[in-house]
Amino acid sequence: MTVDENDSAVDERDRAADERDTATEDEDERGIATEDRDTAAQERDRSADDRDRAADERDTAADERDTAADERDTATDDEDQRDSAADRRHAAQRRESATEEREIAAQSRDRAASERERDGGLSISQHEQAASDREEAARDRGEGSRDRERAAHDRRQAARDRAQAGVDGLTGALQRDRGMVDLQREIDRARRSNGRLVLAFVDVDGLKAINDAQGHAAGDRLLRDVVAALRTGLRSYDLVVRYGGDEFLCALLDSDIEGARRRFDEVARNLTTTSPRSSVSTGLAALETQETLDELTARADADLYAGRRHAREQRDSQERPPSK
Repeated sequence: MTVDENDSAVDERDRAADERDTATEDEDERGIATEDRDTAAQERDRSADDRDRAADERDTAADERDTAADERDTATDDEDQRDSAADRRHAAQRRESATEEREIAAQSRDRAASERERDGGLSISQHEQAASDREEAARDRGEGSRDRERAAHDRRQAARDRAQAGVDGLTGALQRDRGMVDLQREIDRARRSNGRLVLAFVDVDGLKAINDAQGHAAGDRLLRDVVAALRTGLRSYDLVVRYGGDEFLCALLDSDIEGARRRFDEVARNLTTTSPRSSVSTGLAALETQETLDELTARADADLYAGRRHAREQRDSQERPPSK
């Protein structure tokens, strides 16, 4: 074989090798492109799942809003209104949770769209999907904003319902009209069981003097502190009713005088912690057979004044100089 023929054979082999290399590179590129398409498809699937979850959340929030609206429409008395207020608060909390979920889904779609656009191999349809994802994210954010506004409205409505349900706006205790109904219900419940109930008549000491000397804001603060001390010292289900300006009635079901006295000692200690120079006077009366609520209240009131009179007599005797 001549030199030229050898060179020609070498060239042929080189060209064949180049073609094999090119084919290998094409195959590699096709494999990479396939992986990119698979990744993009997975991202679209995840984005679609996020949209489905967000849609479910919106449906749930809408159902809750309808339920809250139905409850407001069907509330016919103070008890129903109070229950409706609690339901609205819970619905508002759930709606805010749904809004947060929707925000997370929107952010996920935004990230997926940005990742697809950064990939130089995106097709036109994939660019369109990215744009669609961003539009869906924007709609979800808008819906989330509207949900937050509705949640705020529901909270305001719940506050109005609490006021209509007979809750004292200053202290959180039951208002007198509503409270007397609940007190009678507690008496009826006691009579259906073991008949044990203690009514406490609580009077805030020196409230008028505090209002005169420090202003009504200080007096209001003391009233709130008194109710907070009652809530802490009594059981969660014991009724606390604002009976007058500085007077409260408390019903302790399934209790006796000694047990109630221990609880009100705890109330006094709690009040001293928050208002060191403040105190309350308390009268106690245990429910008797056939006794009315008015009669029970009168006996608790009488016990309060008897206790005050006794304390005053003791104080006077200690301050009186000994006789010669």
